[in-house]
Amino acid sequence: IEKLAEPLLASRDRKGIEYTFTIVEDESVNAFALPGGYIYLHTGILDFVANDVELQSILGHEIGHVDLKHCVNGFTAVVRSDQISGGLATIPVSALYNFYHLQFSEEDEFAADKYSYIRMRKLGHSKEAALSCQRHMIEYHESLGITNSEDDPDSIPEVLEKEFHDHFRTHPPSRERLKMLEQLIIPGIDD
Repeated sequence: IEKLAEPLLASRDRKGIEYTFTIVEDESVNAFALPGGYIYLHTGILDFVANDVELQSILGHEIGHVDLKHCVNGFTAVVRSDQISGGLATIPVSALYNFYHLQFSEEDEFAADKYSYIRMRKLGHSKEAALSCQRHMIEYHESLGITNSEDDPDSIPEVLEKEFHDHFRTHPPSRERLKMLEQLIIPGIDD
C-alpha cells in the first residue's frame, strides 16, 4: 500500500503531512480518510480491487480528501463554534457534525475523484486503466441492486423517498462520477 501511495504522495500539495495507512478487518467495500493523513482501508476493498492500479486509484481518492482539506473543514467548524460559545456548543455541534458532515459532500467526492484521476494519468496510466476502478464499482453496486439512478420517480412516495435519500447521500451516483471523469481533459496528456 505504501509503495502504491508513494508516487501519489510525491505530487501532493500539503507536503508537511505524514500519511499513515491502516487496514481494518471489515468485509465492507470501503476506504476513508481522516485529518492528519490517516487513511483506512477495509479488507473488503482489498478483496474487491482487481489489481494494483485500482487500489492506487482508491488511495489517490483518499489522499485527495486530505490534500484538498476536505477532512479538516468539518472539524474546523466544530472547533470554531466551541471557541465562540466558550465550550457550550461543543456537544450539540459535534453531534450534528457527526450526523451530517462525517461524510464528504458530493462536491468533495467529485474533487477527490478528479484529484486521483489526474494523478493516475500523470503517472502514465491510460484513461481506461485510470477509470477501471470507477467501472468496477458501478458493476459492484449494480450487482447489489444499487443503481443510484437519476430516473424520475413515478409516484409521490417514490419522490419523497428519493428526496430523503438524496438529502443524506454524500457520494454522487457512480455513473455520474464516471461520466464526469470521462469528460475530463488533462492539458499535456489529452491534447
